[in-house]
Amino acid sequence: MHGVEDVLVHRVNVEGFGLSERGKLVRKFAVRLPELPEDIQLVIMDEPSPKGGALSYEAVFEEGRDLKESGAQEYFDYLTAPIDPEAMSILIYTSGTSGRAKGVMLSQHNICFVVMSNSSIADIGPGVKGDPDRVIDADGCYVMPGLIDMHTHLREPGFREKETIESGARAAARGGFTTICAMPNTKPVTDNPYTVSDIIRQADNEALIHVLVIGAMTKGQRGEETANIEGMYDEGIIAVSEDGRSVKNAAVCLEAMKEAARLGLPVFDHCEDADLADGGVFNAGPAAERFHVKGIPGAAEDSIAARDIVLARAAGAHLHLCHVSTKESTLLVHLAKESGTDISAEVTPHHFTLCDEDIDSADAAFKMNPPLRSREDMEALREALRAGIIDVIATDHAPHTQAEKDQALEKAPFGIVGLETALPLTYTTLVQGG
Repeated sequence: MHGVEDVLVHRVNVEGFGLSERGKLVRKFAVRLPELPEDIQLVIMDEPSPKGGALSYEAVFEEGRDLKESGAQEYFDYLTAPIDPEAMSILIYTSGTSGRAKGVMLSQHNICFVVMSNSSIADIGPGVKGDPDRVIDADGCYVMPGLIDMHTHLREPGFREKETIESGARAAARGGFTTICAMPNTKPVTDNPYTVSDIIRQADNEALIHVLVIGAMTKGQRGEETANIEGMYDEGIIAVSEDGRSVKNAAVCLEAMKEAARLGLPVFDHCEDADLADGGVFNAGPAAERFHVKGIPGAAEDSIAARDIVLARAAGAHLHLCHVSTKESTLLVHLAKESGTDISAEVTPHHFTLCDEDIDSADAAFKMNPPLRSREDMEALREALRAGIIDVIATDHAPHTQAEKDQALEKAPFGIVGLETALPLTYTTLVQGG
């Protein structure tokens, strides 16, 4: 059963919206959710709601119980309902829900109850037996499994002034995430079993949510020698990555990929040719020219993406391309999938929401890596999501201090926050935006 700690309540204003193509909402709202329990199955239904014209979805539960919920969110005032796993039973009730439970049709104004007991969903229906120990008013909310972010920079150890494991976990929970994957570009680098163990222990003690650890591919992320991947695997890493840079030496990269493949670990790949990107601030285009800074060409990403697809095939590794930002990289992913390569890809909300035309000032808030690309690239990313070429939306949450981001463009670090804005940006841009 799905644990209580992984059930979130998102507050929304429910309004009708006109989508009719079966499954369209799922392709557009492409945030990957954790696997649902075997007794819960999501079914997309192309059926008008009582408000008219809305795509409905239905959650089917064992013993023939089901709950159908219709409507779309006008805006998100999202929140996480704090849930105490120690409580004997918790009642979550929602009004304004259309559907049926235990064979009883609920009207638009009836109440549906979700009963939690011993950290599991115990009952869903129009009524509840007994007195719950705690009641959460979820009026106007959706109750859903917690989201997973596959790409988070928690900045600890080493950069507590930017973010801590505790504060990053709180931001994740506020944004609807109950599991996040922490990247290894910490200080010291997460390249050994001891650092992995320390992060896991600290997360267990301080984080409100689940924190999974990704280990570095090379020692110190210097790209010269493969890290102790097996030792980190034994301590619990779920993937390897050199995120923040690429492994420049192809032979070292191949060796790390082979070790990851042997252990069944995916390779999370930051694709960037440092020589092509060196000194760049914005995408090579109008914004870079307007603000008189060096541009980063799309080829800096595409060339490493192409190389690492070839290397991953040779190593037999699963390759996951991080923060894809160019049209050409989406084409490379498509071709790799068509040829049978074990590959997946992610895109960030800022890359499918904004383009370099939106940069209206020399503000380092617009400085991220990869940079905001052209409008053509942005549209290609959205289409790749619709087509299933890109599999995952991830935040690349990368916080810095205000003083760092207040510096001149050339000196300010790359990166922006994203855990609290990913879900509303995804909905606003991909669902409401059509």
